[in-house]
Amino acid sequence: MELQGIYGSIALWVDANAGVCATVRALFGAERTEAAAFAGPRELAVELDAPALDAWASAEHYATVLQNAPQRSNLTEASSSGRALGADTETDFLSDEQKAAYLDGIEQGLGRLYARVVGAVRAADPHFFWAASASAWVLCLPDAHFDAPDDRALLNVHGRALLRAGTGTVLVVVDDVCELPSMSAALTVGARHLAERDELARMHRRLIAPRGPRDAWGALGAVARGALAQAWRNTSTEVLETWERAVSDEAAVRRGEGLSPWRRAHERHALDPRESASVIDEQMKEALDRLKNASLIGRALLAIIRWARDLSGLSVDSEYLVSALTWDTALAADVIRMGDVIARDYPRVLERATRSLPWPAARPPEGRLIPPDAGHAWKPQVAEGALARALAKARPTLGLELEGLGLETVEAAAPRIAELVYRTFAFELKRAVDIGDDGVSYTVMHTAIPPQVAVAED
Repeated sequence: MELQGIYGSIALWVDANAGVCATVRALFGAERTEAAAFAGPRELAVELDAPALDAWASAEHYATVLQNAPQRSNLTEASSSGRALGADTETDFLSDEQKAAYLDGIEQGLGRLYARVVGAVRAADPHFFWAASASAWVLCLPDAHFDAPDDRALLNVHGRALLRAGTGTVLVVVDDVCELPSMSAALTVGARHLAERDELARMHRRLIAPRGPRDAWGALGAVARGALAQAWRNTSTEVLETWERAVSDEAAVRRGEGLSPWRRAHERHALDPRESASVIDEQMKEALDRLKNASLIGRALLAIIRWARDLSGLSVDSEYLVSALTWDTALAADVIRMGDVIARDYPRVLERATRSLPWPAARPPEGRLIPPDAGHAWKPQVAEGALARALAKARPTLGLELEGLGLETVEAAAPRIAELVYRTFAFELKRAVDIGDDGVSYTVMHTAIPPQVAVAED
């Protein structure tokens, strides 16, 4: 009997006036399996005894007092009187110690209430829990329990109390969004949480686990490092090719071939042989400035996204992910750091190499380089003789130095990029998970189903 991917969802709602806890349960994904007979939804009203109702009344009173406090934003100051929370008025306040003790008492009482409800539901339908590969208990609470300005301490009390009843997974939602008495929205929230959790675990295994304990991001971290290293390698190659073209062009100018495109664009018609090195430096600073403004991380991201898409089966907008770089302060700092390497360190290395080159003798008279005819087309130049040999000798060493300067930035940036990619794919996964055989997509982005406001798992 194959029951994987069948999710049990049980919604709870306390009706103190009727003295019951209303429950409804349903199996998602069981409709076309052997567990279809237990799919539901099925309702069960569990009667509450006096102690359980007293515990619920205490929680309600606690939430109401805090919600109606005249100075919600400074409850600590208002509680300095140290008076205990009483049933006679809604303007009494607790000290921090008294509040903690009062919450402990509420938690114990709610623990007995939820244990009674969970036991009754399990006893009423054991086959439901045998059929489910995982189950979530969704507790529907009144608005006041969410609005109490106590940093959600009361929500945590509910969650812990329900966990101690042996539920395994607890979700807490606002009850006024649920479609009572069926509470179908709450059931869907529970099933969605389990489906997303399983899909996230599978995606985690695909993107991270295959790498093993290399680092926290596993294979994804390795791919991020590799993509950044490749981007730096390509950048270094591009820089060297640009430098060699600039050197070859300037050498041709010295041989009397005419004006190079860069000299023509900058109206550098006169030749001073002593300025050749500075002309190359100016050209490279312009080229590197353009390269600096193109995000090297953005280039690497495209390769990482392709890899993650293939493994996860999810489709993520590359442009969105690249733009997300600017929203992350740490990654924005990495972009700046990489730009600084290109704008500051690369010119220094290239300037040193340029000044050591054996330049050919200048043939045009100094200061009298005459521009060629307007129709003259500049042909790609090739270094010759000693200059060509010097460039060939310098290239391997320069490539290693330029690439090494870039790789210094990789170790810090790679895990942050891996986290950004994983976070984005996880978000896309949540949007893609679809629960419901009626063909209705219960994606949080497109329905009124509430966001998960509290989760507790054992």
